[in-house]
Amino acid sequence: ANGKTLAEYDFIGDSRVVLVTRSAGEVCIPTGELRMQGGDTLLMVCDQSDFEAIWQTFIRPDGAEAGKR
Repeated sequence: ANGKTLAEYDFIGDSRVVLVTRSAGEVCIPTGELRMQGGDTLLMVCDQSDFEAIWQTFIRPDGAEAGKR
């Protein structure tokens, strides 16, 4: 969600965002106050058993085909 801070997301299990890259090439080390922008790419770590749920609810909440992972 564009404009939402990382602290506002409900992350599944022990998943964590470890890096955010912006569409202009800026690299951010995330904090809870980091406000998400359209075009951001997240690098996350999670338990393998949580991956599909994270993908469906966080990365592709609209149910669109996943594409590259």
